[in-house]
Amino acid sequence: MVDVREHTEQAELNSRAQTPEYCWENLSPSSAMSDRPSDGFYLFINDQRPVQHIRYRPSEYPIQLLKSVVVTKETVLLSSGTYLRPE
Repeated sequence: MVDVREHTEQAELNSRAQTPEYCWENLSPSSAMSDRPSDGFYLFINDQRPVQHIRYRPSEYPIQLLKSVVVTKETVLLSSGTYLRPE
C-alpha cells in the first residue's frame, strides 16, 4: 500500500510502488484553486500492478504514513487513537 498525496510525481510513485514505467493518470496536482489540499488516496499494489485505491480527505488521514513509507503485508499497523500507523 502506498499513500499518494497532492503533488506526487509519476517517477516518485513508480519508485515507491515498484511499478517501473507505469503510466499513471489523474495524479493529484496542486489545489491552487481551493482553500484546502486535494484528496489523497491509498494505492494497493499486487505483483507490480495496481489493484485498488481508496480516496481520503487530507484532514482525515486514517493511516498515518511518512512520505517515503510503503506498507507491505508484513507491516504491523498500530492503533493511535482513531488512526493506524506502521510499527
